[in-house]
Amino acid sequence: MASKKDRGPEKTSRKSIRKVSAPLAFRTNDSNGKSTSDGRSDSGSNKLVQSNKPAESNKPVESSKPAEVSKPVEAKPAERVEPEVKPAEESPPPAKAPMFAEILPPRYVESLGVDANADAPPPGRAPRGDSRSFRRLGESGPEFCLIYRFENWMVERRGPVGKEGTWTFTEYPTISNAAHAYAQRSSELGAEGFRDFRG
Repeated sequence: MASKKDRGPEKTSRKSIRKVSAPLAFRTNDSNGKSTSDGRSDSGSNKLVQSNKPAESNKPVESSKPAEVSKPVEAKPAERVEPEVKPAEESPPPAKAPMFAEILPPRYVESLGVDANADAPPPGRAPRGDSRSFRRLGESGPEFCLIYRFENWMVERRGPVGKEGTWTFTEYPTISNAAHAYAQRSSELGAEGFRDFRG
């Protein structure tokens, strides 16, 4: 029996370690000619194991909700905007007549340079003496006329109610002449439809 030395050196047995890598995904064609991906090989076989991921379908996805039909919107008629009509400005009422008419000297009235169309209160009642205050309803409205004697002057103021009116001055040689002219003019105004203003 040979000794261990006669056998020569022993050969050390080495086990080969084979690294198995993770199965790689590969593409293959199925029986219908369609390519299939994400397959992996089963250990010990060459069969393709398909993944559990379902194949995506190319069919359009139908919505379960019915399509909403848009209803036509009725157009409302445009609102008509009427222009704002401003009320006409009313003219202020004429100033109230004083209780008695003023008997002014002719020279003083001439110095004032009054405007016949200026707003002014009508004369009031005539004071005692040679003076009368008349009123009447004319074609354009109520009118007034104040007539009086101032010494040897006869003074007349006439116009529409609410305006200054026109002043007229007549100088006579004597007071009696002025008094006679005053009485005559008063009769003429009465004939024209003027009546004494009593307030």
